[in-house]
Order: sequence, then C-alpha cells, then structure tokens
Amino acid sequence: MEKNRCEKCGKILENSNFCPECGNAISEIAQTLKQENEINVKLETIRDMIALTKDVETLRMLKAYAKNILKK
Repeated sequence: MEKNRCEKCGKILENSNFCPECGNAISEIAQTLKQENEINVKLETIRDMIALTKDVETLRMLKAYAKNILKK
C-alpha cells in the first residue's frame, strides 16, 4: 500500500488524493485538479466582471488577464 504524508499537517495517509484532516492536495492528480479548479474560479470571476463592465479599457484589461491565466 502506498503511504503519503501530508506536507501541511503531517498526517500519514494511505492511498489518498486529499488529506482528510486538513484538505491539502496529496497526490499529483489532486494537485493538478486543485490548480485547474483555481484557474476555473478565476476565469468565472473574470467572465462575470466582463458581463458587468461597460468601460472598453477595463474590458481589454480583463480579457488580457484571462488570456494570461490560460497560458500558465
């Protein structure tokens, strides 16, 4: 059985993707999922801001920020 240790709280875990103690991402898959979720949350926020924004310069900046997030 594969054992992992949570880097955040130190709990020893078996076959876990996330630490049940603190919620930290343990496996590479979990870390990738967490990063993808963070990107999606940022993009949703930007999308909502674009929908509410009328200023052309602000729209340009928001779209540029979204493109920069997608490049990472």
